[in-house]
Amino acid sequence: MNAPNKYDPPSNTPLLEELPPPCCPHCSKALPSVNCYQWVIELQAGMALVLSIYCPNFECRKLLHTQVMIAPKGEEPGRIARPS
Repeated sequence: MNAPNKYDPPSNTPLLEELPPPCCPHCSKALPSVNCYQWVIELQAGMALVLSIYCPNFECRKLLHTQVMIAPKGEEPGRIARPS
């Protein structure tokens, strides 16, 4: 077994074109792309943006990951009073 050469990284890792697409952990189908839902929630501390990624397979459609980003003291753009 050869040790990886830290001075020649391209020979250590395969190209992205050579890698197969990841698979859904629920239905085991290939994920060439994913779909995303997003919505905004108003919290006492500010605004939160919720992003949820789900499997595009019609039979599965299970959530794969959810990310919540909080903007402290944030407000929705429609609620901000603009000077005239």
